[in-house]
Amino acid sequence: PEAGGVALMLAAKVSPPRKDIRNAVIEGSHTLHRLMLYGNECGADTMAAYARAVRKNKELEADLTDNPIGDAGMPHLAAILRKHWRQKRLDIRSMAFSHGGLRPIPAAPVEG
Repeated sequence: PEAGGVALMLAAKVSPPRKDIRNAVIEGSHTLHRLMLYGNECGADTMAAYARAVRKNKELEADLTDNPIGDAGMPHLAAILRKHWRQKRLDIRSMAFSHGGLRPIPAAPVEG
């Protein structure tokens, strides 16, 4: 199952909208916006592929809850959060990481 998650992320990497010479999005070009991978046994390799995909497609959202990302996948998530994160929320339920796995995750400002 993890290979499927990695393959989807690779597809997402090449899915940003096409742009013309003025850097305007070409109408009708397609962009992958959201991947729903809830409970697909995706692990650290999928998270690494997601980090690579988000570099090219910064609007890409992925639901990776209930996947064993583990401590090995958390540095990849941290890289996304530090450099490329544009989403309003992050759900990290049931991702099989320890408290130590959270160390690479940057602290976010609290909105009040």
